[in-house]
Amino acid sequence: MVSDFFITSPLLQKYISAALYNISTVSECHLALVNKDGVQLLYKLAKEAEDEEVKMMCALAVCHLSCGHVNSAKIVGQGGTR
Repeated sequence: MVSDFFITSPLLQKYISAALYNISTVSECHLALVNKDGVQLLYKLAKEAEDEEVKMMCALAVCHLSCGHVNSAKIVGQGGTR
């Protein structure tokens, strides 16, 4: 579960946020990421990160994932309005 870990390395935060951003640009991956706690991971990573680039990559990834009625409703249900 996403809440079970804490990513402390700034470099690792940067790599993970970039990877999730890149995956979020593939529309075929959206549903899987939303259903498999990808959004919660992005929220947690953005909250823990001090690097503004990491925060931006997370925000852009969530933006990509929110496209479409089904995903946007799920994201709002997962706290996406905070």
